[in-house]
Amino acid sequence: MIAEAFEKIRYCEPDPMDTNRARWPNHAIWDLAKVDADKDLTELRSHVGASAVKEVHKADQIKMILALTLGNCTTLSVYDVSHEDFRQLIIRKYGKCFGRVVATLYDI
Repeated sequence: MIAEAFEKIRYCEPDPMDTNRARWPNHAIWDLAKVDADKDLTELRSHVGASAVKEVHKADQIKMILALTLGNCTTLSVYDVSHEDFRQLIIRKYGKCFGRVVATLYDI
């Protein structure tokens, strides 16, 4: 994957006499990095399957979305809304499960 990125992306040394960037030479730092990327990088491999990475990413996204939703609910609760009205609003918008979570967290 890293070697493929080095083939698709280049860091070039600008040539003020040539406006065609495809002809610009690679920057020396880029060539050094490419040599290292072409070496065996298996020692850096995590050996974790793609599905496991996707599950962790999904769980992180759900956690973030719930935190954002809870933050928005907290903001809503600041307005003059009774606890029961607030709870019903959450249940109507997000379902009974999340309504129970909010009710438990805010002891309402």
